[in-house]
Amino acid sequence: MPRHNLSPSLIARFFHHECQRFLRYSAVPRADRRALGIPDAVEEHTQVSELLTAKGLAWEDEVVGRKIPGLVHMAPGGGAYHDRRFSAEESLRVLSSMAAGSGAYQATLIVPPSFYRRYGLDPEVCSFHECRPDLIWCLPDREGRLLRVIDLKATDSLKTSHRIQVGLYALILDAAIADGGISAVADRNSAGIWLQDADTPEILTIGTDLQVLEHFLADELGKIMAAPPASLPWHLQPKCEQCPFYLSCRREAEESGSVSLIPGLTAGGRQFLRDGAGVETLHDLDRFLSSPGADEALEACGSLRGKGEVLRRQVRAVREGTVVPLDGASPSLPVNESVGVIITLQREPVGGRICAAGFRRFKGKDIYDAPSREWIGVAAGEEECGAVAGGFVQALYDELAVLSAYNEGKAFAEQRSLQTYVTDLSLIHI
Repeated sequence: MPRHNLSPSLIARFFHHECQRFLRYSAVPRADRRALGIPDAVEEHTQVSELLTAKGLAWEDEVVGRKIPGLVHMAPGGGAYHDRRFSAEESLRVLSSMAAGSGAYQATLIVPPSFYRRYGLDPEVCSFHECRPDLIWCLPDREGRLLRVIDLKATDSLKTSHRIQVGLYALILDAAIADGGISAVADRNSAGIWLQDADTPEILTIGTDLQVLEHFLADELGKIMAAPPASLPWHLQPKCEQCPFYLSCRREAEESGSVSLIPGLTAGGRQFLRDGAGVETLHDLDRFLSSPGADEALEACGSLRGKGEVLRRQVRAVREGTVVPLDGASPSLPVNESVGVIITLQREPVGGRICAAGFRRFKGKDIYDAPSREWIGVAAGEEECGAVAGGFVQALYDELAVLSAYNEGKAFAEQRSLQTYVTDLSLIHI
């Protein structure tokens, strides 16, 4: 069995995709994949992906070179900061000697044997390659020195995968410190994520994340890595389009008539159908939904509860390639609202900043000078994103302030109502 190329970043992406197949496929060295029946990965090299990579490296250089100059130990050399890396031996010396208030940039950590023993992992099956946290920061501690992991992310929002990555770095650092005889303590309570344009890192409490990680390492990782790749569960979801194995999984789903072709079916719903009813294909699902008690059985799954009839129509639509109407609420806007506002926002794909924003206010003839108003802002470049977002907030505030002033002092029955709409549910999170 080939040794696997595991890393904190790969484990973090596994938690993002929620897919055992992704982890198993990705961890196998490329040279060994074909013998195990693993398809070739299709890495998408687009202008956006290249910009994302360049932006991440530029953010590292900015933090290390400008935001904390003189406080970071870096490997010697010329050129960009992100090209400098300490060797494993150099890293041990730096981590052993650096004082509180300073940090090590791209120190190399080797996962020691004690780490594998702690979680019952066979290093011949679950092999972690050397890893490099962006920053390891030294803080004063009652017992001496506290070493905290800080990761640099060229995005303006914190993700679950970020927490998983720094959490696993912290566990590896803890083991490496003990194995290397370093007089310091790894911070298992907190870690930092330094987000794009922030002056300081955001400090996270990671105790719960470490509990999840340690359960995964001790009870799940070894089983996933030892299992035949074809036996592991998988499920197509919208986020699978970011996976290098998406095309092969999509082709398999279409050729086999997989239940993954049902729109909106969650990974948890797919697992419930597989484990509870033996459903793998659309034919299996059709058979299950036609059986007595199917709707009652679906009540045990939160994402499928009350959706028996919807699933029946979706199966028919996918299998027959035809449009099957669903009973649902009318998309008409409420007739009794006084003022309506439709809002739309768009993030740029590289840094995740809001690059386009707009709203349309309608109705309210007795409140506003005009029956409607539109405001639209589009950034011509990255440097204009902040102005667009700020302009949108100010314009929307000014528009709603008119309604607020109209209602002020009036009895509730005489006040005018407001209804807001978004063009996509994802905008709710923005």
